[in-house]
Amino acid sequence: MQISLLNNKGQKKGKLELPKEIFEISAKDVLISSEIRRILANLRTAQAKTKKRGQVSGGGRKPYRQKGTGRARAGSIRSPLWRGGGIIFGPSGRENFSLKTPKKQIQKALLAVLSEKAKTGQLIVVDKFAITTFKTKEFLQILQKLPIAENSTILLVLAQFDEKLIKSASNLNYLQIIFVSNLNIFDLLKYDFVVMDKLTLEYLISIFQGKK
Repeated sequence: MQISLLNNKGQKKGKLELPKEIFEISAKDVLISSEIRRILANLRTAQAKTKKRGQVSGGGRKPYRQKGTGRARAGSIRSPLWRGGGIIFGPSGRENFSLKTPKKQIQKALLAVLSEKAKTGQLIVVDKFAITTFKTKEFLQILQKLPIAENSTILLVLAQFDEKLIKSASNLNYLQIIFVSNLNIFDLLKYDFVVMDKLTLEYLISIFQGKK
């Protein structure tokens, strides 16, 4: 598969050959959905918490005598049988919702979505951004010249820290910056277009070729 290499003005500078083992991967929907479920589950934290019998305040004495009242025996108002008593089998606040998926399946799902982006023209590679200031205006002028549909969301992928590029792009609420090492299927699906420079693409390819 080939993809166009653009300059800062959105003009074609050449063609890039994308390796088949990375950009021509397909995966079943169930694999992709399970990977999304894994990411969301791993982000989930336990919030709800109830008190057990030993954690409820009060109930230090027997509420009434053992015999002669006609009522069922009771030793404490903290009993789960009583209103305001402890909760049986309630959430403890320490639940672990994380899911595990084999690394090869995670990689296949990621590459399948990345392949689809490249196939549909939603993967845009720029030769070099060459940002000279911290102003958003300079970066915005570059974005406006790229073949990106209006009102689209953008995932900007970086190989290394670039202070000027990051600060000039951070003010755009429809753009998310992510490093190659943190690239995941959830962000790839969340944003319409994936934008990166040539150096980042080469680094990404080297990472996945090294995992084969």
